[in-house]
Amino acid sequence: MKKVILNVKTLVLALFAISIISCSDTNEVIEQATDYKAIITNLADNVYTQTYKDLDEQAGVLKAKLDALQTNQNATTLKEARDAWRATRQPWESSEAFLFGPAGETGSGALSLDGKLDSWPVAVNDLETFLTGSTVITQAIVAGHDDTWKGFHGIEYLLWGATGVKTSADFTARELSYLTFLSSELKKNTNDLYTGWTTGGFATIFKAAGTTAGKEWTSQKAALQAATSIGVTGDLSGMYNIANEVSTGKIAAAFGNAEEEESRFSHNSKTDFMNNMRSIQNVYLGNYGPASNGNGIGTIIAKKDATLHTRFITEISAAINAIDAINGTFTQAITNDRSGIQNAIDKVTIVGNTLQNDLAPIIANLVTK
Repeated sequence: MKKVILNVKTLVLALFAISIISCSDTNEVIEQATDYKAIITNLADNVYTQTYKDLDEQAGVLKAKLDALQTNQNATTLKEARDAWRATRQPWESSEAFLFGPAGETGSGALSLDGKLDSWPVAVNDLETFLTGSTVITQAIVAGHDDTWKGFHGIEYLLWGATGVKTSADFTARELSYLTFLSSELKKNTNDLYTGWTTGGFATIFKAAGTTAGKEWTSQKAALQAATSIGVTGDLSGMYNIANEVSTGKIAAAFGNAEEEESRFSHNSKTDFMNNMRSIQNVYLGNYGPASNGNGIGTIIAKKDATLHTRFITEISAAINAIDAINGTFTQAITNDRSGIQNAIDKVTIVGNTLQNDLAPIIANLVTK
């Protein structure tokens, strides 16, 4: 009987030990959900929305300068209008790492504003045919024109002309009139973009990811993935989307066909491309406006893989520097510095590859709320 009692005790102790091991193993396998709301909130409020606020304010300045050019047609007002165009272009190109929500075509808050603001190449022949005609120019007429006549690049074409050497004396009254209507529409669209994130409520939806108020952003991971690589509808999104577009589209397409060059009339292409890469930098580092606190995608990566974090920061800087190092204007470099352009393509491609192959899998495997 004593022996039996001892065996039962042994069995009980063995089962207890097994249960402890099982619990220990389970704790090791199951990762607790992490709350990433601080990162999502900083991106939404202090990077995304602040960028659009700057864009809308600069668009107001551009409108005022184009109105002044129409009233006082001279070299000074032309230079001021061109400078204002460049200043407005900067925050727009710095927003291209987050073309979802009001800028996008699908999902909550979508207003398809990307195409309205930034379609290219310009339909030069169609635009010139209209401007040499006699149809009365009104805001309603302009609103009905194709996006490839309007937005940033329609304004750019009229300000600089096809060869980039247009003088204040070269403007016709109809061109000046059309420019003022274009600037009014641009300002309306930038305001719609900014208010879409603010009073329109998209920032609130985005920050609520992982709750019912987050709508299709059913988890915080979905919001972080959209910021990095893949949108909620499976489309290319965020930082990867613009890296891929710059390397395979914006630079590579123009490399093979000069008419595909974006901002070729103003020779602002290199600055555009650098600001596209800075948009990636801003989202990754969580920095843009004065209120930003450094909570970005990089905050997550640094904790998961510090070496990758440091490497990626270096790769972004290398891509920006490679674009800047292209000799002359991009138009000139298509003929005179093809190796410099190829180097820039290669460096931007590295950024895209790292996003797709190294960062995206980390974000996809997060356990979030």
